[in-house]
Amino acid sequence: MQKTRRGLIILILLGIGAWFASPYWVLYQIHNAVEQRDYQKLLTYVDLKQAKINPLMFIGKHHDGKDQAHYMGLNTFMVTTHQLPVTFILTRDGWSWKITQIE
Repeated sequence: MQKTRRGLIILILLGIGAWFASPYWVLYQIHNAVEQRDYQKLLTYVDLKQAKINPLMFIGKHHDGKDQAHYMGLNTFMVTTHQLPVTFILTRDGWSWKITQIE
């Protein structure tokens, strides 16, 4: 009984950790897609109908400043870059995230 309870607590904590770490993982994947110029992979992370902007216009531009990233709500995550200056809003899409707004 004690092992079952401990295992369940560990699973719950891992699930919560994955939930809150997932936007950072998506940002890492987007960064890799841009670096590798893998546009098909990049477009899997962008909701073009809702974002209403072509994200490919940012490819090739580099930034040296620190980016800011934080949750705006449980299912909304905001990333602001300093050099571009651009703000990306990510919205949860199932277990993944999609860029839904670019300001």
